[in-house]
Amino acid sequence: MAPYIDRIDTAQEATGILHIVGNKGGLVNRFYVGSTSLGFISSHLAAHEGGSHMEKRHENCREILDGARVGDRGLDVVCQSEHTFWMGDLNYRMDLGDQYLTN
Repeated sequence: MAPYIDRIDTAQEATGILHIVGNKGGLVNRFYVGSTSLGFISSHLAAHEGGSHMEKRHENCREILDGARVGDRGLDVVCQSEHTFWMGDLNYRMDLGDQYLTN
């Protein structure tokens, strides 16, 4: 596939303490395979349960998209990619309640 990969762009955004500490944040890669643009975001978002922590994870996602710009137009990777894959330690929690607990 290597001969078909073209126009590779990368960026990163720290969302940890003071936006300096690299314990949280994201890496963005965007490239073309033939004429198809692909975007990949790898991130480590804020942890813990509760509404305020969930909002912090949402804010981390916004910060990554705002800060890690790629491509010719300086837009976020989602706007410039035909297919975007977001992965990593997202730290989202699910509360399924007691109905799924087994003894």
